[in-house]
Amino acid sequence: MTKKKKVEEENSGDASATRGDWACTIDAWAPQLNQSSLPSLPCSPLFIYSRGSSQVFSSELVSRSFDRKKMAAALVSQENVVASLVSRTGRHLQRYKKGRRQVVGCIPYRYTKVKGEDGLQVLVISSQKGKGMLFPKGGWESDETITQAALRETYEEAGVKGVVERQLGEWTFQSRTHGTDYEGYMFPLQVTEVLNLWPEKTNRRRLWMSVTEARECCQHWWMKEALDVLVDRLGGQQQLDEEEEESCSLNYQAKSNL
Repeated sequence: MTKKKKVEEENSGDASATRGDWACTIDAWAPQLNQSSLPSLPCSPLFIYSRGSSQVFSSELVSRSFDRKKMAAALVSQENVVASLVSRTGRHLQRYKKGRRQVVGCIPYRYTKVKGEDGLQVLVISSQKGKGMLFPKGGWESDETITQAALRETYEEAGVKGVVERQLGEWTFQSRTHGTDYEGYMFPLQVTEVLNLWPEKTNRRRLWMSVTEARECCQHWWMKEALDVLVDRLGGQQQLDEEEEESCSLNYQAKSNL
């Protein structure tokens, strides 16, 4: 047997073995994803295999290099994106305290260029039933801390991320619709990122507004009280910052005069 013929037979054997031993369909890689969620490939994929130099098979054998590991990582990345745009459902992990369902919410806020309360804006969202406006809130579940619950609910309902600050307070109230008792915790969230896509985008509206406007439209009394606590706290902090700035300025002037 000539050397050339032997090499051709080895190559042929490798190709058939690869198709039989290593080939897999796209559905086997990602059974939970539909075709539209798959990353773009250099050709229409039918089989993917890896032996030596990786290649992709289509209806014709296409000799383009493709890495199986990168393909798998891309599919996992796609699946994570899809999963992150889905809100948690069900109450099997819901926390209760003395028969009261525990809920956690945030008041997302930011400052415009204007200083003081006039420059303070808060983010409100519409209720799922569309009957009023409120701040993001939802059930606190057993597999997360209270801060994690606050961040998650704010992301799912309002599509913002930021820094959760010191708790504003704790309120006990009753649902008007079901007569259920609740224990609510509210936190400030200084917004650092506003997202274009979030899990409940199609179910809710979100609006930035002044504190005065938020007081008027918020449908829950206990959230209004939390807003007042936030305004007082931020106002006090701003006053302290201004006094400290003035003190530093006076000290600097005094040293300059020496």
